Amino acid sequence: MSRYWRVIGAPHMLRLIVFATIGRLPIGMTALAIILLVSEETGSYLSAGFVSACLVTAAFTLPIFGRLVDRHGQTIVLIPCAIAFSASMIALALSVSAGAHIALLAILAAVAGATFPPLFASLRTLMRALLEESGLLEAAYALDAGIQELILVVGPLLVAGAVAFGSAALAVWFIAVSTLVGTIAFASSRVSRHWVSDARQHDRAGGVLRSRGVQTLLIIGAIDGFLIGSLEVILPAFAAREGSAGAAGFLLATLSVGGIVGALTVGVLGARWGASARLLTLTMLIPLAVLPMATIQALGQMGVLAFVVGFLLAPTAAASASLMSQIAPTGTITEAFTWLSSAIIATGAIGNMAAGALVEQGGISTAAIVTALVLALIAVSAVFRRGTLADGVTPP
Repeated sequence: MSRYWRVIGAPHMLRLIVFATIGRLPIGMTALAIILLVSEETGSYLSAGFVSACLVTAAFTLPIFGRLVDRHGQTIVLIPCAIAFSASMIALALSVSAGAHIALLAILAAVAGATFPPLFASLRTLMRALLEESGLLEAAYALDAGIQELILVVGPLLVAGAVAFGSAALAVWFIAVSTLVGTIAFASSRVSRHWVSDARQHDRAGGVLRSRGVQTLLIIGAIDGFLIGSLEVILPAFAAREGSAGAAGFLLATLSVGGIVGALTVGVLGARWGASARLLTLTMLIPLAVLPMATIQALGQMGVLAFVVGFLLAPTAAASASLMSQIAPTGTITEAFTWLSSAIIATGAIGNMAAGALVEQGGISTAAIVTALVLALIAVSAVFRRGTLADGVTPP
């Protein structure tokens, strides 16, 4: 654990991590809060799901904001995004209570998704700037991967608490406030205000996506997104089939707990072999961990598998971030990280839809098998492109 304490004890890091975490709490809260809010007022889960799905606009706007950060700095981009996101969420809560048409609710949710501040990319960019020379960068990325998993556990609990003690609208207001407070505190820090990228050295006609190494990391990011999106359907469906729909939360929490443990393990043990070899090995192991879900018949066994999958996912995210920080073309680091987020968001939505259709048409076993096959195909394509991950990478 000493590596984590050294990360937290590095100059500026504690404030950045704390406020970035507060600002990112909505990642684990927003979709659920909107579903509960809209369904509570309209009585329609179809409408609630449609409004929540509009948050996917983040996948299209995050790279734009990432490029703006690389060109103009963090503060000037992050704070306006936080204000717009928070205003959209508050407007959504007020519109639902006023009985507004579903179209207006969808537009407000789309605006909220489109303006969520790129805190994930901004924090990792500052981690690189502050820790690259200390040998702690990969531990920092692993710590952040664990924090993201923790957010996915804590977020739904906060929504449940807000609903229990108030209403779904209270959860939406909390989301707006946490994003605004966390982002402003992060972006107003001296290190964020003074951070400057090397964007002037970058060939503007090239673009970050011209890097074959970045392309490969986005392909691997699709594994994370598609898997998470699929499991968000498969695990609740399995719990319902076993006669315990309430156990869905347990299974999803176990997935996240596995991620936290996996991230802690990476940070404690450190890198035992190169980041690219470790990443490719993990991507090949993930489909093998998912495939047995097709034959599982007990909640406890499914919980164990969910833990194992989560354990593999978090180190994958940490290794991807480490490689991205080395491979991204000069002056594009924030944009590169936002493209990684966008890949995960977009493929997560595809995973949601695909698993939903497969569960309905062929059952849970069919959904698990197809998910494992898709992940295996993506992993194999990444292995064939492994040479692109060596370009520009310095050994850990």
